[in-house]
Amino acid sequence: MIVALDGSMQIGAGPLNLRVASGKVPVLHDDDGYVGFADAGGSYYYSRTRMPTTGSVMLNGERIAV
Repeated sequence: MIVALDGSMQIGAGPLNLRVASGKVPVLHDDDGYVGFADAGGSYYYSRTRMPTTGSVMLNGERIAV
């Protein structure tokens, strides 16, 4: 998988050949992105939504456009 500076991704492995674009900017969880896990500490979390996808998948020997 290759991730570009704009957040798009190129995935090509076996039957998958996909390009996922950045449709929108990342959305932070709870405004600042921080998620607390009590004694375990915390982590930052964001979501990537509306990511247009193009490419193809191989299914039963047939390449299908997505």
